[in-house]
Amino acid sequence: MKICYFADGGSIHIERWCKYFYNLGHDIHLITFKEVYYDNIKIHYIDIGKISVDGGNWKSLLKINKVRNLL
Repeated sequence: MKICYFADGGSIHIERWCKYFYNLGHDIHLITFKEVYYDNIKIHYIDIGKISVDGGNWKSLLKINKVRNLL
């Protein structure tokens, strides 16, 4: 089965979920706004510039068509 996550690639929880389902034999893809690398996981990095925890990340909405195309 193919599984695609659209999440923060820097999250340890996402990394664990991706690796867990990969070890079960699934084809795992991750769409993220952070450049990361996980063994055996297909990463789709979308550059929106700096991400701030204080907000102002509205630029991610401009990339919705790219996310849709990946899905």
